[in-house]
Amino acid sequence: MSTVQVLVQRETYAGALSSLLAREGVYQVARVSVPDFERDGVIVADRQALDRYPSLLQHPERLVLIAPNDPNLLSLLWEYNVRSVVFESDPPSTAVLAILGADLGEPRPFGRMAAIGSRAVSPNAAQISPKRAM
Repeated sequence: MSTVQVLVQRETYAGALSSLLAREGVYQVARVSVPDFERDGVIVADRQALDRYPSLLQHPERLVLIAPNDPNLLSLLWEYNVRSVVFESDPPSTAVLAILGADLGEPRPFGRMAAIGSRAVSPNAAQISPKRAM
């Protein structure tokens, strides 16, 4: 199960986001006040958390930032390779999509792949026989 750390000050937004993620059934949601970089998973933070913990920018592949539509901030985020930004005016469901995308981009341990013949496949992949593929 993937972990999502939520560092969002707006209680209503953080609560709605946590509820939506819990419904997905694949995330362990941790509402935290300090990011834990030792934990795997996505970190969702708002502008205030970024101001308090600028080290979040050292983990752009894990960061989903809830931010104002500020061109200067967006330019800075781009320079730090942060690609998952959701505007403060967007609903929590949009943030969930960004979290799903960031989670898909996370490197996975090789234990989730199984070697069959000379190729690696996911254990969840559909098995198609050569006769049916035609």
